[in-house]
Amino acid sequence: MNMMRKTVMAARIAAACVLSASVCAEAADIPEGRYAYYDDGIYYNYDTFFCAGRGAFACDSINESALNSEEKKMLDNTGIYSDLILSRENGEYSIAGTIDLVKFGSLSTARKAADEDKYIKQQCSYNTDAGLLKCMFYDTAEYETRGDEAGIFIIFSHNGNTLTVDNIDLRGNTDEMYVFRSNALNGAGFALESNDEYLHSSYLSAKLEFAKSDGILNELWKSLDQKTRNKLKSNQRQWIKEKESKCGKVTSKGTDAELIEMLKCQKGFTDIRIDMLRAIEY
Repeated sequence: MNMMRKTVMAARIAAACVLSASVCAEAADIPEGRYAYYDDGIYYNYDTFFCAGRGAFACDSINESALNSEEKKMLDNTGIYSDLILSRENGEYSIAGTIDLVKFGSLSTARKAADEDKYIKQQCSYNTDAGLLKCMFYDTAEYETRGDEAGIFIIFSHNGNTLTVDNIDLRGNTDEMYVFRSNALNGAGFALESNDEYLHSSYLSAKLEFAKSDGILNELWKSLDQKTRNKLKSNQRQWIKEKESKCGKVTSKGTDAELIEMLKCQKGFTDIRIDMLRAIEY
């Protein structure tokens, strides 16, 4: 499976090189910037919607038939997210951030869990001949008791704007959790994410977050007896009018940034309505 993932990623990168030869012509230099886990055209950063790890029925309320292909891909992600910042100074590369494997914990350039959001840099070694970047990551939970022994090396190959996990040096860590992480990460790709790509990923996430809340609300409404629903119909219509007046309609058109704000507003109103209906139900 890992070999197949590497092969697929290599094919995608090769196709990108055909379209943009200038990007691949400078393969010796790795572009600086923010890298997110990338799979099948979707960027998975720390603001990305996810179901993995939330529980078996966490996203059952979402009506998948109403989703487009991009939204379905995001919904089906098995649980890798990242927020990595690659920088270069005086010819040396450094990386900062976290890779979250929802089922197997996280790996961070920070040593302590409390520092994970501080983007603490770790200097990487770069083999220009092989095109491999070797960077240290830590299991912050293990670091409390094991110190630097909790660190592992992730070795990335690169092509254009993509870093792919080529190998992992576990540094003697044989605990099954380390092995699980190694297997999950091997062959994973991390792509340079532009501001526009980040916004689009955030838009897809906001749409799924709203769809989840909207589905829960619909299920609650259906669970009420007919007498209660009849009493609430007028109030429900008024709530919808107020929600659309304050937020705009879900069918609105606009930029990703504008639609994100609309969907967050819609979700906020919907979550409050969910709490209200739950209070009636119980």
